[in-house]
Amino acid sequence: MRTCIGCRQCRPAAELVRLVADTGESQPVVVIDHRKTMSGRGAWLHPDPECLGYAVQRKAFARAFRIGGLTVDADLLKREIESVATQRGRHKPATEEQVAEDMSTP
Repeated sequence: MRTCIGCRQCRPAAELVRLVADTGESQPVVVIDHRKTMSGRGAWLHPDPECLGYAVQRKAFARAFRIGGLTVDADLLKREIESVATQRGRHKPATEEQVAEDMSTP
């Protein structure tokens, strides 16, 4: 179980995206750890732009990574998180047929 730094809900790690502060460049950059194997402190976030917005608003990244003055490119992260959500089958608009199928009883 991990805690989303945006909405603060506990969920299994499989439902969340792991983020790390990549310090390879001169300025640390927050990136998605797709394989969940990168070294360093990690932070967990739902693959939902709303949770990203909460995390940015609360300045949760600097606390999670314990790096003062960390700047986050929210637009880049939002695009990447939306991509992950699409890959996982979320954020796809439901058609009327899908809704009717989901509501039918076997």
